[in-house]
Amino acid sequence: MNATTPRFHLMIQYDWKAHIGAERRLYHVRKILGLLEKRVPGLLDLRFGPRLCAHPADMNTWDDAAVMVFGSHQDYIDFGTSAAHDEVAFELVADLERIQYIGFTG
Repeated sequence: MNATTPRFHLMIQYDWKAHIGAERRLYHVRKILGLLEKRVPGLLDLRFGPRLCAHPADMNTWDDAAVMVFGSHQDYIDFGTSAAHDEVAFELVADLERIQYIGFTG
């Protein structure tokens, strides 16, 4: 990858099921942020935090958000089929009411 290769950014929103408490949420946040420590190939940056604002108004129902930055779109595709992804995703999705994401290069 050279300096002109566009990176792939993935923006994710999370909406937890009503019975999922703060301790369980923290468990998931630590697993998600732990992906950086696992040195997932192509994952350059990852940020996670509470959703503070959104537009339009109906978007304000989401609880948390994340941004993942990959070296390329292919790095993201490879991550989606990796053991590191599966170690986080299956338990996480079971505790979510819904999840939404959008990816773009730039």
